Formats: sequence, C-alpha cells, structure tokens
Amino acid sequence: MLRTAQKRNMGFNEKLWIGIGIILFLILLGYFLAYDFFGVRTIIQRGVEGIKEKQKQAEIEENTIECPKEIIPNKMPIVNGYWYGRDVYLLYITKWKDETKINYDFNGVDDVNYGGAKCPKGDKIGQNSNYHYCSSLLYEPQDKIIDEKGNIIKIEVDKYIVNLILTPITNENWEIYNSNKGKTSWGNYSVISATCIKKK
Repeated sequence: MLRTAQKRNMGFNEKLWIGIGIILFLILLGYFLAYDFFGVRTIIQRGVEGIKEKQKQAEIEENTIECPKEIIPNKMPIVNGYWYGRDVYLLYITKWKDETKINYDFNGVDDVNYGGAKCPKGDKIGQNSNYHYCSSLLYEPQDKIIDEKGNIIKIEVDKYIVNLILTPITNENWEIYNSNKGKTSWGNYSVISATCIKKK
C-alpha cells in the first residue's frame, strides 16, 4: 500500500512538472510570437533608435560653433539649373576663403552632382523658403608641412563640417543658357549663417 502511494505521488509529481514545463513553454512561445508579429520588436527598436538620435543631436548641438570668419567667403556663387521640370541649385565654388579646397561629406550631403553640392531652397519645418541651405560641406586644411630640410611634419589643424544658409544678392544673377529643355543661370549669394561642427 505504502509503495503504491509513493508511486502514485511520484507519477503525480512528474506530471505536475511536465505540466509546468508545457505552460512555461507556451508562455515563452506566446511572448516571442507577440514580439515578432504584434509590433513589440518594432516598438522597442523605434524607442532605442529615438534615444540614439536624441543623443546624436545633442552631441551635434554641443559641438556646433559659428565658423571662423577667415574661412567663409562673403559671397558664394550658385548655379541654378531648371531641368525637366525641377529646380536644382548647386554650389559653384571650389575653395574656401583661405584657399582650402571645399570637399563634401558624402554621408551627409543629400546628393552631389555636376561638380557641386546641392543647396536647395528651404522646404522643411523651421527653414525659410527664401533662403538656400548648403549642408555637410567640409573644411579640411592640410595637416602636414614640409620643413626646410624636406622633412614632412604632421601639424594640428581644425577640421569642420560646414552648414551654410545663403540668400540671393539683388542684381547679381545672370542667365547663361536657355532652350526648350530648360534654362541655366548663376548668381552670387550672400552668406547669412555659417555654422561649423568640429570633426574629431
């Protein structure tokens, strides 16, 4: 009798643990199904991406300064091409004020074509539709010099990502081409804002 009761208890305990295991398995399965198919993963990913974006924006704002005046020209030419129903504004200058070559951050520039960075009219919240915005230009002076003996020496220089806001200068805009396919004009633009983000 005692042995029979013990066997029954052992059988009951085994079934109990099996039942608990099945329940836990179903709970985990349900969680992962919900995680994948009911948007939980998307919500979590968006939350993490949002936090990273805020941290990135805060870092940019912290490192943004007014550009040194010795590198920004007083005015800069822009070419305006009207091709196939759309306006394209391109920065038409190759050097900064101190003769350093203007480069482009291809990760930041929306598009680089025709030898220059796009400087579109403002069309985003917080921008001005009368101004042009040239983003992610690079100021990267030479970081090495050659001394009198011919030795190449590395020097410390400041490098920047430059963002410009420009406005057209009255009476300094000229049409240089016109056809049934479109027109092209260029003009000088005044720099009304130049902010720099120091490159690490």
